[in-house]
Amino acid sequence: MLKTCPVLAFTPAVESALRWFQWTYALTAIPMSAPRYERIAWPRPGGAGRQDAWLTAALDYLRLVFNAILREDVARHGKTAPAPKKRSGRGR
Repeated sequence: MLKTCPVLAFTPAVESALRWFQWTYALTAIPMSAPRYERIAWPRPGGAGRQDAWLTAALDYLRLVFNAILREDVARHGKTAPAPKKRSGRGR
């Protein structure tokens, strides 16, 4: 039983992490395998050591969740990878 309204889970920090996920990860179709999200960019210039720890952990968690959803969808429906959405810039 839910004790909290699910909509309240979308705090500004969560919404920001979801936006960063869209900007830094892309859906990749791999032949003979399930589709999955892979990082295509870091949020900030530089390598892993230059990134915000909280945001990096949040993005890794979102990747795990979205990839699990894709695996379940493929197992349930036998679907191939959905067509990737056209990506827009980082709001520039």
